[in-house]
Amino acid sequence: MRRAHAILLLLLLSLAPAVAAEGDDVAAAFARARSSGVLRAAAIGGSITQGGEGWIAPWLRQRLPGALVSMRNAGWSGTGSELGTFRLARDVIAADPDLVLIETAVNDGGLSDDEAVRNVESLVVRLAALPRRPGLVMVLAAARGGAKHARHRAVAAHYGLLCVDLQAAMAGRTWEDFFTDDVHLKPAGNALYAATIAAALAPLVDRPAPAALPPLPAPLARLPLRLDGRLWTPGPAPGWTMRTQVGEWWDCFLLGSAEGRDPAQPLVVPVRGTAVGLHVDFGNGKECGTLLASVDGGLPVEVPGHLRGGGEALVLAKDLPPGEHRLSVTVASWRPGPVRVAYVLAGGAGDAPAPAQGPWTAARLAALRLDPVPGDAFRIAGPVGGFTADVDDPAALFAAPPLPQDAAAYRAASVPGPAGAVA
Repeated sequence: MRRAHAILLLLLLSLAPAVAAEGDDVAAAFARARSSGVLRAAAIGGSITQGGEGWIAPWLRQRLPGALVSMRNAGWSGTGSELGTFRLARDVIAADPDLVLIETAVNDGGLSDDEAVRNVESLVVRLAALPRRPGLVMVLAAARGGAKHARHRAVAAHYGLLCVDLQAAMAGRTWEDFFTDDVHLKPAGNALYAATIAAALAPLVDRPAPAALPPLPAPLARLPLRLDGRLWTPGPAPGWTMRTQVGEWWDCFLLGSAEGRDPAQPLVVPVRGTAVGLHVDFGNGKECGTLLASVDGGLPVEVPGHLRGGGEALVLAKDLPPGEHRLSVTVASWRPGPVRVAYVLAGGAGDAPAPAQGPWTAARLAALRLDPVPGDAFRIAGPVGGFTADVDDPAALFAAPPLPQDAAAYRAASVPGPAGAVA
């Protein structure tokens, strides 16, 4: 009986999906760097991440003296994993990273467990599914009184990621020596974070790379992952103009904004996906009006201007039916100062069903017009000699010898045609 149980256990283990050993993906990234001589690192997070070179860039250069090391610091003050799912492609993936630090636990504190797991897992899966899989490090920043780390730790364990607990690094230390407030770091705090992350990475620098990383396991999240999040600055529209930045420190996060002042002129943007939002630019906070935003004509969300300035990201709808939606933004009539949309946020377009294509019955086919349509004029453009803009016989022009490639000979051989001709 015991032998049968043992055989059954081995069988179940053989059928269970493989999970990467902690840090295998980071070891693989370091192995590639030793071979290629290049390591591109990136760090995504909030204001805790924002300063400096993602903590570890100087250490990476020291430990990999033969490699060219770069660091893309994608820290964005006040943001967590929710906005991260929309900006990941532009701010991190575009840098083609080999190593990525993810620090969002502190700013994710206000999210429900389901939302936090969905967002963080979306970041992890989207990065891990890249053609050249980067090494991922979950950075659990410290907060006075503790932060909600369990959600992020669970995602890291599910994917075999290295997890660095900076709350534990503060054990036995005096908080005021390292922090300016409950979460933000003094220089000594940044140095402690850098040393702690480096110590966690050090055993992986020279560890042999695994033969292969296992496939990604089934998602942990109960909510659908957001794997195609994107953001863009809406272009000018009737009643809305493009505005440049105001010269404040947060301008580095924005590419401009669409500004509206007239309550009678809404900004309407078509959006495909299951999640729709926007990032509002409050400028310097001295003159902003109140913005109203709605999706598909739903109840508007009121966004009053902040006197402190800066910006705010809002996901207005998170689980829409797949397909096309309409984001509408307007100025509140009771406070008609300028309002500014820095980014439209969208995700979930990959969940949309394919448009119906058929069935192509005999009746539908019979209704199609497949007759050739005669042309009464032709317009030719390209390196063809001796032509006019509108001609009766395009075949004769194609039979003509091509113009010479030499610029002077080209001009000499060109035959000016009537107005509008291409020469």
